Amino acid sequence: MLLCTKKENKEKQAYLFQFYHAPLYLDRFEALSFLSKEYRSGSEEAGVVMDALKDPFWKIRLTALDNISELAKNIPDSVLPVVRKLANTDSSSDVREAAYRTLGKYFRYQDLVEDFENGLKDSSYQVNARVFKIVSEKDAIKATQIAKNMEADSSSDIFYEITNYYSLHPEENHVSYFSRAIGKSKGWNRYQVINNFGKYLAQTEENVMIEGLPVLEYFGTQLEKRHLKNAINNCYKAIQTELKSKIEKKGRKQSTTLFFVYERMDIVVWYRRICSPTPLCCVQFSDSDLIIYPWKPLLEFKNWNSCRAYLHVLILSHVLCA
Repeated sequence: MLLCTKKENKEKQAYLFQFYHAPLYLDRFEALSFLSKEYRSGSEEAGVVMDALKDPFWKIRLTALDNISELAKNIPDSVLPVVRKLANTDSSSDVREAAYRTLGKYFRYQDLVEDFENGLKDSSYQVNARVFKIVSEKDAIKATQIAKNMEADSSSDIFYEITNYYSLHPEENHVSYFSRAIGKSKGWNRYQVINNFGKYLAQTEENVMIEGLPVLEYFGTQLEKRHLKNAINNCYKAIQTELKSKIEKKGRKQSTTLFFVYERMDIVVWYRRICSPTPLCCVQFSDSDLIIYPWKPLLEFKNWNSCRAYLHVLILSHVLCA
C-alpha cells in the first residue's frame, strides 16, 4: 500500500474535460469537488453541477446536492424538477435524504406538501427522519400528529428527531416515549436523545418533571460509557437550573440547612456513609419538615457527578412542590 499526499495544479478547463471524459468515479469526484467551489450561476462550472445530479454514481449526485445552493437560489425552476425526481426515485437513501433537505431549505413548503408526504412513507428511516424534521419546522400541528404515528418506529434517527421535537414542544407528557427512546437508540443518537430528555424535563410541567426523574435515575445507574454519563449529568444540570428559577418565582427561600447540604454535598454524604449503618441523606427544610432520602439507590450511580446532581434535583423538586 502506497500512502502519499496528492497535489495537482490544473486549469479549470482540465477539470472540465476530466469530469466529462474520465471513466472512474474518483476522477469525476475530484473534478466536481474543484469546480463546485464558489461557482456562479450560468458558468461552465454550474453546468457541471447540474449534470452531476444525473451522474450514475450516487456519491457524485450527493456531492452535487451538497453544492446546489447557487443554482437553487438563481434558477429554481430548472433545479426543482431534478431535485424532486431525486427525492422520490433515487436508488440511494443518502441522495433521497439530501434531496428532501434541499427541497425544505430552498423551496416553498406549501408547494411540495405531496412530496413530503411521500417522503414520510419512504422505505428508509433516514429519509423519514429528515422529512419529519422539515415538517416540524413548517407545520407544528401536522408534526404533532405525525410524531404520534411514528412513535412505534425503532430507528435511532426517528428517536432523535421526535425527541428533539418533543423537547421544543413540552406541552404533553412524553416520559414513557423518552424512556423507550433512550433504551433503544444506538450510538451517538442515544447521547442526543438523553440531552433532549433533559431539555424536555426542564421545560415541562412540574408533575411530569417529577415523573421523569426515576427514568434519569435508572439510566444514570445503568449506562457505562463516559459520554452517556455526561449526558445524564447535563440533564440534571438543566433541570437544576430550571427548578431554581421556578423556586425563585414562587418566592420560596432555601433554609440554612438546605443551603449547606446543597453546597457541601460531598461532606454530608461522606459523613452519612461512614457513620450510618443504613446510609441516608437527611435534609431539613423547616423546623417541622425532615426529609430522609435512602442512599442505597444512589450508590448504584457509576458517575459521582450524576449521583450528586440527582440528589440536588430531588432536594429542589421537594422545595418546589412542598
